[in-house]
Amino acid sequence: VARIIELVVTTITSDAGRWILKTRPGSGQEVQVSAYRNGRWIHRYLDLTFVEDKVYWIGDLKSAVCPDGVSEEVFIAREIERYRAKMLEYKQGVIDAGVTDEVKMFLFFASLNRLAEVA
Repeated sequence: VARIIELVVTTITSDAGRWILKTRPGSGQEVQVSAYRNGRWIHRYLDLTFVEDKVYWIGDLKSAVCPDGVSEEVFIAREIERYRAKMLEYKQGVIDAGVTDEVKMFLFFASLNRLAEVA
């Protein structure tokens, strides 16, 4: 419980966390996106989505802790690579579902108070 409270407090008191959680028309959490691809239906659940300045953002919230002896930059780079295929699948899903805005993706590491764009 203490860990969860710590992550929530870090998120809601940080600039990045407040930007992510800001109320926007059409924003959503645990958004289901379905698309028919290669002869079958694909269903995905996205942690967080919102539109800002004509950009459709897909966010994935992470609670992972950077291991001792590893720099935050190396850890984040590894996590981006680890989740890149998943995030690209999410991106394709929203495009297949009809999103025409530019789509960008990010990971938010609450334990580090770091936002990292996935390119």
